[in-house]
Amino acid sequence: MYYRRVDSMLDLVGEEGYLRLPPYVIKEYVLDNQRKEALKKALTIALGGDNVLITGSPRCGKTAFMAYLAYILLSKGHNLGIILEGATVISNEHVNEGIILLYDDLPRMNPQALKSRIKNKA
Repeated sequence: MYYRRVDSMLDLVGEEGYLRLPPYVIKEYVLDNQRKEALKKALTIALGGDNVLITGSPRCGKTAFMAYLAYILLSKGHNLGIILEGATVISNEHVNEGIILLYDDLPRMNPQALKSRIKNKA
C-alpha cells in the first residue's frame, strides 16, 4: 500500500501529525481574499480529480494552506490519504476508493514513486 487514510485532522497536525504543524493552525489560519480565491480554485481542481500543486518560497505558508485545504475537505465528508514515505509505486487504487491524496514536499518523494505516478496518471 502506498498511502494511509487520514481519519481526522489529528493525523495531519500536532507533534505526531504528518504535516508537523501546531494544532491551532486551523483555528488561527488567516483566510484573506487572496487565500479564499486560491482555496476555491484548489477545491474545484481537487474535487475534479486533478492534481493541485502548491508552490511558493520557503516559509510562505504552503503547508499551512494544505492543512486548511485538508480541513475543508474532511469537514465536507471527503476521504483523504497520505502518500507514505518510501513508497516506490503510486497507482490509482486511491481513486477507486474515493480518496484524495496529500503529499508534502515533492522534492523528497522517492523518484520511483514520482515516475510511477506519472506513468499511471495517478
